[in-house]
Amino acid sequence: MAGMSSRDTILEIIGRSQAVILVLDEEGKIVYASEALENKLGYARSSVIGFSINDQQAKALSGQLWEKVREAQSSGSPWEGDLTIRARQNVLIPTHTTITPVSSGSDAKTSCVVVLSDISDIIKDRVQLSNERAKYRRHFQNTYNFLKATAHEIRTTMNSILGFTDLLQYDLEDTLGEEQSEFLRNIVSSGKRMIRTLTDIQELAELEAGNIVFHPQEILLDTVIENTVENILFLIKPENLKISTVIESPGAIAQLDKDRFRQVVENLVVNAIKFTDIGSVTIRQRRLSESFVSIFVEDTGVGISESFMKHLYQPFHQEETGFIDELAGSGLGLAITKRLIERMGGKIALQSTKRVGTTVTVDLPVLRWDKNVKKK
Repeated sequence: MAGMSSRDTILEIIGRSQAVILVLDEEGKIVYASEALENKLGYARSSVIGFSINDQQAKALSGQLWEKVREAQSSGSPWEGDLTIRARQNVLIPTHTTITPVSSGSDAKTSCVVVLSDISDIIKDRVQLSNERAKYRRHFQNTYNFLKATAHEIRTTMNSILGFTDLLQYDLEDTLGEEQSEFLRNIVSSGKRMIRTLTDIQELAELEAGNIVFHPQEILLDTVIENTVENILFLIKPENLKISTVIESPGAIAQLDKDRFRQVVENLVVNAIKFTDIGSVTIRQRRLSESFVSIFVEDTGVGISESFMKHLYQPFHQEETGFIDELAGSGLGLAITKRLIERMGGKIALQSTKRVGTTVTVDLPVLRWDKNVKKK
């Protein structure tokens, strides 16, 4: 490019662009066209240069394009969007188009630079992605329908089994030996565990399908947390464990689904109790900011190994079986809890050390802090 002027250098660079570049003067005449006009669209540059956007030769490219050019020149504002351009042999090419008006001085007349970028490959990718998404949705819906129907059938059958087992336990209480009684207790325990697993599977499927409807309302988080923990202790009564609730920042009022929030707290506390044989489980609420509250569930349990952390929120993954048989689960609790928290606009994090303990942190949005609620 030695000896070339700056203008010639710029035109040389523009001319080699993969995009079609057109320059129009104030009267709407095409005064420049890049080489891509011929390479991409099949039109010789000489066939369009000098023609007005009103000429048939120019209209052959796209009537819609020139309408946008007139609008941009009239308003003086750039325009950007996708347009279809007609190439030689009536081949339609999708393009991403930018139209930039350029004022020529005090007379307020405006020339225009048009850039047409071929997005055929992008469109193909979009179509392929759309087809893949549709295929995934169909597959997911079929799987969801299968799980829902299967869970219903198994739950109905299992409830019948449990009902007859209860009758046997009651009717034969005085005649069964200890070993036989233990067998019946195992049937009941296993049946209840299967029903819990089926319930979790169905709920996870409902969450993934977006079928669970949330009913937000203003709630005082302190009260819900304390009541939930009290109900858990009433039902479970774990031995060798000190369980405490600490509301460090009282008065957090949030717009949340009360039942779903209670479910999150219950899942995390039960999980902590299940994997803590001796020591403590502490539920702590603390103000994170004006708009967020943090809820911590801390335990001194078995902990989680670093290698297992990547599986934490995956369904059916569970590193330990837990110390309390009645709380045995399927490894779906954290997967469900994470999805519930995210649906409520929050996030969950977990820190753990093997044989030391685990701390789960949940950050949730709050509406305001009620200063009249005092620390207990």
